[in-house]
Amino acid sequence: MRNKMRYLITVAFLLISLQTGNYAFGIIDSLETKLDSVDGVERIKLLNKLSGAYWGTSTSQSMKYAKEALAEADSLSYKKGMFSALTNIGNVFWLKAEYDSAIAVYKQSLDLAKDLGDSRPLAVASFNIAMLNNETGNYADALKYFLTSLKYYQEANDLNGVAEAHNGIGSVYWSMKNYEKALYYFKKFLRQKEKLNDSSGVVMALNNIGLIYKDLGQYDKALRNYERALKIKLKLGNLYSIETGYNNIGLLFIARKKPDEAIPYLNKALKLAEEIDDKTGIVTSSGNLGKAYLLLKNYKKAEDYFNKAFSLAKQIDSKKLIGDVYENFISFYKELGDYKKALEYSEKYSKIKEELFSSEINKKVAELQVKYETAQKENEINKLKNAKRIQNYELNKERNFRNFLLISSVLFILFGLAIFYAYKVKTDANEQLKQLNSTKDVFISIISHDLKNPFHSIIAFSDMMIKDFDSLSDEEKILSLKEINKAAKSSNELLDNLLSWSMSQRGMIPLIPQKINLRQIVNTTLEVLRPSAKRKNIIVKNNVPGDLYIYADQNTISTVVRNLITNSIKFTREGGEVVISAKKSGNKIEVDISDSGIGIKQEDLDNLFRIDAIQTTYGTAKEKGTGIGLILCKEFIDKNGGRIWAESEVGKGSHFKFVLPSA
Repeated sequence: MRNKMRYLITVAFLLISLQTGNYAFGIIDSLETKLDSVDGVERIKLLNKLSGAYWGTSTSQSMKYAKEALAEADSLSYKKGMFSALTNIGNVFWLKAEYDSAIAVYKQSLDLAKDLGDSRPLAVASFNIAMLNNETGNYADALKYFLTSLKYYQEANDLNGVAEAHNGIGSVYWSMKNYEKALYYFKKFLRQKEKLNDSSGVVMALNNIGLIYKDLGQYDKALRNYERALKIKLKLGNLYSIETGYNNIGLLFIARKKPDEAIPYLNKALKLAEEIDDKTGIVTSSGNLGKAYLLLKNYKKAEDYFNKAFSLAKQIDSKKLIGDVYENFISFYKELGDYKKALEYSEKYSKIKEELFSSEINKKVAELQVKYETAQKENEINKLKNAKRIQNYELNKERNFRNFLLISSVLFILFGLAIFYAYKVKTDANEQLKQLNSTKDVFISIISHDLKNPFHSIIAFSDMMIKDFDSLSDEEKILSLKEINKAAKSSNELLDNLLSWSMSQRGMIPLIPQKINLRQIVNTTLEVLRPSAKRKNIIVKNNVPGDLYIYADQNTISTVVRNLITNSIKFTREGGEVVISAKKSGNKIEVDISDSGIGIKQEDLDNLFRIDAIQTTYGTAKEKGTGIGLILCKEFIDKNGGRIWAESEVGKGSHFKFVLPSA
């Protein structure tokens, strides 16, 4: 199933309350023994600790202690105790997949946190709301609340909370299939948890990284991360966490077409999910078992498990889970040769996926990320400005009179310069207006031709499949699907670049320069792009030395590297080679992305980075490109204080080079 996101953020690591932690069974007994010997605030704290301790073993006991804590804290007007109790109650509702109840309680805890005057409760409440939105597919709200929680955790200097927020942000990007950013945040999360010696956090990080590698088809890396995580989980004894470990390894064996090895792990996962009343886990494990039996061609068992999963998914009313089951039924009926049923479920699946991954959600996510990064930068600037104002105030006491005389002398000169400047601005504005009109015309041309054509292909081939599905041969169906997929990918790539370029032009992409390891950026990019290179049997080499550091904005430079390597793969023939190298020259780092491709004519080379001269080109496997990606690369390199150019000879490949400041 595709419902792996629930395993990316386990509530056991939600920083459940201001006092709660993870407790083994022996400690639960110890806490329950103390319960009758304390009263007042100490008893409320103990009740909340017991609720959190029971979270991974008995939801009914967890709920019982949380409600007791809430009632007693309310009678004493002990708001911290009420906050912890509400958080624990929301967590139990989340586990039982009672999402409406969970979100209502979490929002109640957020309102209460505002009265406490402390950043950490606000961070915890925001994090919990983000987690639940992520679980139910509301990714824009999820990112908003994760970023809010990150801000509050940073204010509270809570390193563990900062790590958890990074994990949450990574999970949203994973949902949006931005594997490069997801992997970046998950690896950051792992490093932070290792520094904190947090075994449970290390488990989650390893699990998340394994999921990404599985989606990228790098199964050996995925299995190593899963197995390392499971060993730690078994020592910790949290049944919910162990359940997720079994499920993930089972899914990995399914992906490797080894159902016999998957089934024992999946049976263990289902048994644990039923034991702790984890309804979402039951749906997931049942669906995974159905997939395993489908591979074994045991259709009766496969159908039974799929029906079990579907019945409970409808009861839970989770769009993500229902979509996962639809996807399984598509595979099931295709295997049986019932293409009418397969098409029926395909339409249902497309509809629910459209709701989850609408273009509006993608737009909101991008806007939220930009707003957050801009706010962070403005806060830093304001702090510096405030410090400087205090210093300037003292200095100005001594210099006021001197400055007055100086300003009076200069005013006359400035008046004359202002007249000259006004004239120059008017002249420049006219020239800029001409340039903007030219840019507008190019944009209209790109959208009308290069974006419209792929959609024509998608509509034409999908119409043909819908009308003639039963009469088409399997080979014709596969060919049509490949064409649809190719057109969709081409459109998506163009849209991504157009959106980034547009945001850059409007100043909506803030740059945060920092010291960056260049080899690491290339490695992260190659993890995403190697599958496309492998399809063309192209060897990609990262020859960047590990000790080279640039001083630039990480997000924009990652985009540049990804676009340039993508282009090199696109225009290199099957069996060719792409090499990424770099060297230090004075206080600059020069990067060279070379390929053994078809090369570029001199007249085209001169126009590569000009917005008014871009044109549609085709790769060696007929991959379509508009050149907008190179315009975006130049925009980002220029903003980072660098320079980009290309060298090429027809038939002998190309070198795309750029220089950036050395760190």
